[in-house]
Amino acid sequence: MLFKTNALFFEAEILCNKRKTIDDPLKLQVNHKEILYINPHCPFPADSRILRESFYNVCLLVHTFFLKEYYLEGFNPKNGETIIDCGGAIGDTALFFNAYYPDSDIHIFECSDRDYALLQQNIAINKKQDKLFAHKKAVGEKNQDLYFMGWYVANQKTESGVRIDCVSLDSFVKEHDIQNIGLIKMDIEGAEQDALKGAKETILKFKPKLMIPIYHLENDIVEIPKFLHDLGLPMEFRVKWTDLRFGYYDFVLFVRFL
Repeated sequence: MLFKTNALFFEAEILCNKRKTIDDPLKLQVNHKEILYINPHCPFPADSRILRESFYNVCLLVHTFFLKEYYLEGFNPKNGETIIDCGGAIGDTALFFNAYYPDSDIHIFECSDRDYALLQQNIAINKKQDKLFAHKKAVGEKNQDLYFMGWYVANQKTESGVRIDCVSLDSFVKEHDIQNIGLIKMDIEGAEQDALKGAKETILKFKPKLMIPIYHLENDIVEIPKFLHDLGLPMEFRVKWTDLRFGYYDFVLFVRFL
């Protein structure tokens, strides 16, 4: 399967290289040296050096732009509705959303120093400051200080942890007087259950579409649907599995309230 996947990459790169130009490409800075130029509907840049150098960048581009991990007919927001992107990484999902919903304001939460710096750069080089708003904060059940360690956060100070601000979406929405929300997307490495608890009022008020991974913690697949069911709102859901067959996968719950 790895061979077939690599062949797919190669064929897609050739198809993209045959195009003289890409109309209005996205620009994605995946490290502090090089920028990729991407057609939102095809994840492969004309210059494929980054793809060969970084396994993570391959997975990032394929999942977001080619497999359309966070897109499912009937479970998408309307253009113009506010989007909340929790765990925005370097801005790939926010730029993907902006390509499909150009009139929507997108609030992006990212607490990693490295990713946040690239996120800001990607917003700037695409000239999306009027629609994409970056917040260097974690998202959780309540407003508090947390300590960031690699990919994870803790609520107690540690020698290796870096202090970060954590906000609940309920408090953030009130503070910024957001009047409509069409989508809440999360990918926050096991903090989804706490973040959903901190977004309860927002979900009940706006009934946004939800896109939530349910594999980071062992009980996510049970506890996250249970929490949403207990809100008492009629809803419909789907699950979407995206898998590159060599250990990099996502399992996302899509929810719409009826």
